[in-house]
Amino acid sequence: MNTKPDRLRQTRVDFLIHNLSLPIRWDVGRVTFRPPGWLLKRLNQDLAKRDPFGKWSRDGLTEWKWSSASVSIKARRIDTADEEAINHATDAIAVARLYQRSLVPAWGLDNQTFGPMSVYDTKPERTWRSVGNKVVGVSARNTTVASWAFRRDWIRAFRSRPAFAFLDDALRMPDPPAGTWQQRAISCVRTLNLANPMQSEPIRLVLQAVALEALLGDDPPPSPRRDFRGQAHPVAQRAAFLTCEVDGTHLPRDGTACIDLTAASASAVEKDPRLKGRPADFWDWPCTYYWHIREVFGARNAALHDARDHFPRHTAMRLESRVDDVILATLDWVVVTGATSLADLDAAIGRLPRA
Repeated sequence: MNTKPDRLRQTRVDFLIHNLSLPIRWDVGRVTFRPPGWLLKRLNQDLAKRDPFGKWSRDGLTEWKWSSASVSIKARRIDTADEEAINHATDAIAVARLYQRSLVPAWGLDNQTFGPMSVYDTKPERTWRSVGNKVVGVSARNTTVASWAFRRDWIRAFRSRPAFAFLDDALRMPDPPAGTWQQRAISCVRTLNLANPMQSEPIRLVLQAVALEALLGDDPPPSPRRDFRGQAHPVAQRAAFLTCEVDGTHLPRDGTACIDLTAASASAVEKDPRLKGRPADFWDWPCTYYWHIREVFGARNAALHDARDHFPRHTAMRLESRVDDVILATLDWVVVTGATSLADLDAAIGRLPRA
């Protein structure tokens, strides 16, 4: 059937954000986070008194105590508008959660997080325990996460750090070109946002390593038939350069960069005589900036390749803070230096004085 397509219309899509509260409007990328109560007030203004959908539209909003999000887009169909708006909001939430964690880096925020209703509005999980043919216990395990409230001064300071101004601008771009820092940064925070506390520990650990690869992994080989080299070493080396003070005033006494920053491969690093007798699961020496990222990949390998499902408590939360540090240091460096590609970063590492 031939039909004339609907014209593009400016459409605002609003939806609820579970566990998030903020005192003022906050724009992140193409999304506007609203204070609690804004959506109900706006619907009362926009809906006609006898609108047949009025009561249904407001259902539950009187009791709703969290914030909402608004996305304004041009769309021809309602369903595509919803889908596009949710995608934009998910990206903005990923950046907002990264900002949240940066505000209180010494805290563990696994229990204080926020996001779409579909992800975080969990109900208590009921279980029944039986021995033989007799029920011996019934319980409800509450999996609901706690709320988080941004302060007014935090919201106003959001763009004061170069990394967050970069992410905010990147989210407003129409599809950043592949290989650019904007594309790498968005892919990274999207992936890290999937590693949220509602996922199992092994899945979170795998996704954390993937997020680092998205940001600092090698560019694709020129031939599609060539495989990538192992990424643990190059990613850890780039991360160490960005997070360790190697500006020439903090180098060792001989004035050269350490092997972790100059070695061409992981095997070359592992031949360092300082590593003799080092336990395989000891990641804090001799260069914490390098080996802490190697630990992220070690945890990924244990979860993915060894099918390990038990890790020390809060492992994912602890390693997430390292990933956060690398993301912010990378984007700060990109803004300050004006770098446009991964090649610029590798060139900077290549200029380090070597033994």
